[in-house]
Amino acid sequence: MVKRIFILLISSVVFNLTSYCCKNNYGGLLCDTLSTRIIKYIPDGYEIVSLVNGFLNSDSLPDYAVIIRKPNEMDSNLLLVLFQTPDNMFFKSLESNEIISVRYDNVLEIKNNILHIETDEPWHGTNSNLIDLTFRNSDWICLRIESFCDDSNNSWENSIDFVTGEFTINHGIYDKNDQTQIRKISGKLENIKPVSIITDNISKHLSIKYEGKDYYVSKRCNLWSDDEIYNLIGE
Repeated sequence: MVKRIFILLISSVVFNLTSYCCKNNYGGLLCDTLSTRIIKYIPDGYEIVSLVNGFLNSDSLPDYAVIIRKPNEMDSNLLLVLFQTPDNMFFKSLESNEIISVRYDNVLEIKNNILHIETDEPWHGTNSNLIDLTFRNSDWICLRIESFCDDSNNSWENSIDFVTGEFTINHGIYDKNDQTQIRKISGKLENIKPVSIITDNISKHLSIKYEGKDYYVSKRCNLWSDDEIYNLIGE
């Protein structure tokens, strides 16, 4: 009985992966071959919700970034990165839920050896992050984070570049005259470098001190006082 259940589970995951591949133009023999090779890296009970391919390391073999999740578990999204080997197999280079939305949608893109991740968090309006990762010296490095938030009265667009040290924080107010009033701070952090997502905690690098105040890049940073906001938006 246990063996039969295991076979049924594997068959179900293969079917889900094959269906995903075929819907996304990985058809025919490629579809079957890809599903056979990738299935062994998908934990039991998970299904693929997003898959992209491209070049992420220094060889000429296409690699795959995959978002998987457990269908019946709310906060179960997991990011996998699989590097292809010369024998047409893969090895798992990255497994993480730290830099993605564990509950909501994630959009993946691979371009110029960079993995771009767009996350979605529909909480009190809209919230999303754009994260750029690259594989360097056997480590996964965060190069840049951009954050976008929006509610009925405010908008925020923040960013930090871990290569140049440059950062910006924008806070917009939708005023009572249907105009957007923008307040912005920007600068350049000293002694900054790209952050390892394997050995480091990105969150501690997102805090910025500007003119004696602390701002957190991936949050809603208020640059207007409560009184100023009240005067702008009215009752």
